[in-house]
Amino acid sequence: MNRAPVLSLIAPVKDEEAAIGPFIARVAPILDGLFPDAGAPSWEIVFVDDGSEDGTMAAILAAHQKDARPPGSTMPRARR
Repeated sequence: MNRAPVLSLIAPVKDEEAAIGPFIARVAPILDGLFPDAGAPSWEIVFVDDGSEDGTMAAILAAHQKDARPPGSTMPRARR
């Protein structure tokens, strides 16, 4: 039975391809430390890609292949 995460960290991103991996590497141990006895998944990172023109979404998807906790979603560009 899958449980919902205890904590969802929302991370808005735009053109952050190079920062996705280092961000996860830095934040994941902190989140793991918050829930040392919780069963997986105790947390998730939800990346919200707001129209990146680089490989941000590809980097998010690659991270998701290694660890299911950083899922990603995209938002249509806001029109003014």
